[in-house]
Amino acid sequence: HVIHYCQRYMLGKWFLSKYRLRKDFLSCEAPLLKEPPPSIARKTYQIAPDGSHLTFKLATGPKRHAFMLCQLIPALNRASEYYKQKHCPNGANYGYTYIFHESIEEDD
Repeated sequence: HVIHYCQRYMLGKWFLSKYRLRKDFLSCEAPLLKEPPPSIARKTYQIAPDGSHLTFKLATGPKRHAFMLCQLIPALNRASEYYKQKHCPNGANYGYTYIFHESIEEDD
């Protein structure tokens, strides 16, 4: 199976964009992406990193974005973990802490 990663994905404050991913993501120092909880699938709205609230044009949008976020974020983390294991003999940052917003809390 192939996923064409051609757009940004967001649901609630969970966000992923290949253009906004930090340039040093594959490095010893960069943290891993915080992974979304299973409850992400219940969200029906979007909050962009600039704080703007967006709505889905299609009723299937939330499920599609939840699927992509729940597949891409762990896949990117696995790739980064593999890099760190092979190229970071002096240790690496394995913290699942990187997010695209100031905070993932939705009531700030």
